[in-house]
Amino acid sequence: MKRILGLFAVLMMFVIVTSGCGQMMDRVNPFIDMDEYYVLLKEDGKKLDEKQWEYELTGYNKDGDKQEFVLLTSRDLRKDAYLKVFVKGRNGKSFVEVQENEVPEKALAIIKK
Repeated sequence: MKRILGLFAVLMMFVIVTSGCGQMMDRVNPFIDMDEYYVLLKEDGKKLDEKQWEYELTGYNKDGDKQEFVLLTSRDLRKDAYLKVFVKGRNGKSFVEVQENEVPEKALAIIKK
């Protein structure tokens, strides 16, 4: 009986700990692939402290599929810039600024609407 209660307690702790940190779990989950999404930056990021900004973005992949994610950067980004963001789950891992002609046609058509 003690083993069953102990196992139940461990299971409950795991559920409690992981339920509130889904975005954090995306970072370490080996079964989630990293994908490329394109965005046109139109809004300012939220300044978290002196060296970190947070952007809540909606991007589109080369097939035009939509994905919402959060991108943390060490600098304030330029408005009206096209970004290619490497995303894992709901986490923007890294980004590179690209030219408009480098954005896939399907993604560009949706972004420019």
